[in-house]
Amino acid sequence: MKQIYQKIKDWYNQNLDTYIKNGDVLMEDKLDKFLKYIPTNGKILDIGSGTGRDVNYFNQKNYQGFGIDFSYKMVSFARKILNLDRIFLMNMVDLKFENNYFDGVWDSSSLF
Repeated sequence: MKQIYQKIKDWYNQNLDTYIKNGDVLMEDKLDKFLKYIPTNGKILDIGSGTGRDVNYFNQKNYQGFGIDFSYKMVSFARKILNLDRIFLMNMVDLKFENNYFDGVWDSSSLF
């Protein structure tokens, strides 16, 4: 299983520009449906946050968006370009947060 994680991580680290051009799509309708279940100003963890697109959306909607991704290129982009400070280099199988810290968890593609 670790080999597949490494291959995926390598792809994102090597293809950030391709991902931004072709795969970085905001799914507002799905995000808005999800947000109906989260208290205003609630904390949301975006697993596999990539470029920080969805974390940024949560923040704009008055939620506290946090993101994790295991691609250092994606995390660097989110921190630098979107100025997001709650984006962390982390693998979803080894979370470093307290239990029950978040009001919701969003994962648009990492588990599918």
